[in-house]
Amino acid sequence: MGASFGSSNGAASGKDPSAPIPERCEVCKLSENDDKMLICDGCNRGYHMYCLRPRLTTIPTNDWYCDVCILGAGADFGFEDGAEHTLESFKNKNDKFKRSFFASYYDDSASRRRNGPLMPGNVPEEKVEEEFWRLVASPFEDVEVEYGADLHSAQHGSGFPTIERDPTDPYSVHPWNLNVLPFQPRSLFNHIKQDISGMKTPWIYVGMCFSTFCWHNEDHYTYSVNYMHWGETKTWYGVPGRHATQFEDAMRAAVPDLFKDQPDLLFQLVTMLSPGALVARNVDVVSCDQRAGEFVITFPQSYHAGFNQGFNFNEAVNFATSDWMPFDVPSVMRYQHYERNPVFSHDELVMSMCESDPSFLRQKWFQDAILEMAHREKADRARVRSLWPRGVGEAAWDKVEEGDVDLPDEIKQQCYVCKAFSFLSAVVCSCSSNYISCLLHAETACKCVGEQKILKKRYTDRDLQDIIDRFGSGPSAGSIDDDDEQLYTSPLAPTFAHSRLDVSDAVEDSSAEAT
Repeated sequence: MGASFGSSNGAASGKDPSAPIPERCEVCKLSENDDKMLICDGCNRGYHMYCLRPRLTTIPTNDWYCDVCILGAGADFGFEDGAEHTLESFKNKNDKFKRSFFASYYDDSASRRRNGPLMPGNVPEEKVEEEFWRLVASPFEDVEVEYGADLHSAQHGSGFPTIERDPTDPYSVHPWNLNVLPFQPRSLFNHIKQDISGMKTPWIYVGMCFSTFCWHNEDHYTYSVNYMHWGETKTWYGVPGRHATQFEDAMRAAVPDLFKDQPDLLFQLVTMLSPGALVARNVDVVSCDQRAGEFVITFPQSYHAGFNQGFNFNEAVNFATSDWMPFDVPSVMRYQHYERNPVFSHDELVMSMCESDPSFLRQKWFQDAILEMAHREKADRARVRSLWPRGVGEAAWDKVEEGDVDLPDEIKQQCYVCKAFSFLSAVVCSCSSNYISCLLHAETACKCVGEQKILKKRYTDRDLQDIIDRFGSGPSAGSIDDDDEQLYTSPLAPTFAHSRLDVSDAVEDSSAEAT
């Protein structure tokens, strides 16, 4: 089924021929060029093909979804929606599938002939793993399973006690409780103002045999922690952060046509390549089997993937400590390069930390971060001022008249071209007061001359220079237009840690406290 597309005579082709053409483009807000209006197959909103970033020049042959639908709750791009289940009905589905697929292991007589350790239905983990990768590699065999993934714990309930639901339970405030862990005293998430589902609030995962999480690394290259409450084994594979570039090169070499059509394919969590194929391309790969009562922690920038060996129940959340900070700028540059939405503003986080707790300024890792930010911002402002012979107008951020006051603050800070958050400063133009550009795209967001543009700033040049004078010359920032893939490579990092926590430990046991 092809994408829905507007036409000048008021008709629409695609999934729903009777669907009306949207009144306006969601990007430029103009009601014109119906024949260039692409209609989202999820929400029926309209988008001019030339307004999209990156622009489209041909009509997609498959269903097409806008960023809002792809990024919204429940929109698992690359996967179809499954049926609604209770835990009991999902367990029954898993049991029926696994019994059918591994029928010989459920045969009592066959089990008895093995004389030993295997009881009926006890399928060896190595056999499940072997079959999983056989299916991934096979172009002739289709297997359909379901996965209860990315379920918001606030809606469906957490497997851990919460202070709201269980105020007298000591584990409701335990530092290894995933509702608590992201907000431990040393966690940098304490300084991110917005509530970020899945990063600061745990998500729930209910797996069945062969349900898969494809290769990816975490948003902003943060840490993640995953706990299995109960169930069958979850098998993990990981690539250390130091091999992230080699991993990406190996994926592009394996499926070049897919990456040619979708350069941001690795953001979509739909691609699997076997560990053997990666090792053959000189990529380090490690693995572990997670069982009930065990945590798996993934480290910054490490790619990871895996599958479930059967019915299980996991919970996961992200966190960030001071050693993560050097990874965030490369992650933000990567978002810009692929024109993907970041989750939060790196610069806003740095300034929020500086203003809420001046003690950070005495710590070397934070001095490096704020110094990098000041140098980068100073260089970008100098570039913008050099773009037009007569320069560009300048004003304090709050002195520039806004467009649509009902737009969310996040949208008001996102670059129209690359979607990066522009917290320290941005460029606005009289031709479109609803949109801004980051300093790297001041000249490409529109064709207007500098006299029509305003560089609006939250912090003055003097503020930036004060930071530089206080903390030294510091590092120089790269450009997102560099061809060097090392741009996205951060300091060395391991892949993941695998540990078991005895939940009978006393809450006071310092060995169980999170950093």
